[in-house]
Amino acid sequence: MAYALVIPEAKGVSPDKKKELDEAALKIREFSQDVESSRIESLGLVRLNAGAYQVSLDRGLHGLTHLYDVAKRHKLPLHTVFFDSEPAWIISKF
Repeated sequence: MAYALVIPEAKGVSPDKKKELDEAALKIREFSQDVESSRIESLGLVRLNAGAYQVSLDRGLHGLTHLYDVAKRHKLPLHTVFFDSEPAWIISKF
């Protein structure tokens, strides 16, 4: 069974600029709320923290494409790492 780890990026944010950090946090929070408005379990998604998701690919790519569709609407770049099996170092429930 294959898995993907998907993490949003707050692109171009400087750690020393509070306003930029607050705006990026809001953008990621809105992304998560939009993702959570779907039936994420049926898409094979598990939220790991604010914005990061583990995707089970045994049901196809629907969960992964859903994340990318939502991220595109929020103009939020995503990083994806693929795994051959469920990562043992990731807690699979938030």
